[in-house]
Amino acid sequence: MEKDGKFEVWLEAKIVGYNIGKTAKWECNADLTNTLKNALEQLQTLKKSNATKISDNNVFRVALLNNVVYYTKNQKSDDADIEAAPKYIHKQVVEATKSCAKNLRIKEENVHILTSVLDLHTFESWEELGYYECPYVLLHTIVLEGLK
Repeated sequence: MEKDGKFEVWLEAKIVGYNIGKTAKWECNADLTNTLKNALEQLQTLKKSNATKISDNNVFRVALLNNVVYYTKNQKSDDADIEAAPKYIHKQVVEATKSCAKNLRIKEENVHILTSVLDLHTFESWEELGYYECPYVLLHTIVLEGLK
């Protein structure tokens, strides 16, 4: 809560993986969708810490979704697909988030999504790190506002 009690921010952090291997489906799987749904449900059910002092419009519920994008070494997709992955995944996460929010009766105008990308696909030491290659880590920031 802000020191004068005029607004508050709640954070919920989750981690998921997204497989972009050449034989992967390249879609939000059940694990990712369930993680989104759980985060939105948890944020939706939070109660304001001071109902008389803080208006509904000054309570921000934020889900931070750490999305590790990966493929196994023998399933590397072509370079064009790897380059396009962040925008493609962002679009899918937006659609999945809107669908989850709609199912939870959260108005679309109360859901805001920002994706940032840590680009690791030119990192040359994957051999030393093990079985998977992770060209990107995406952080999806989903803000719910104006909920009662």
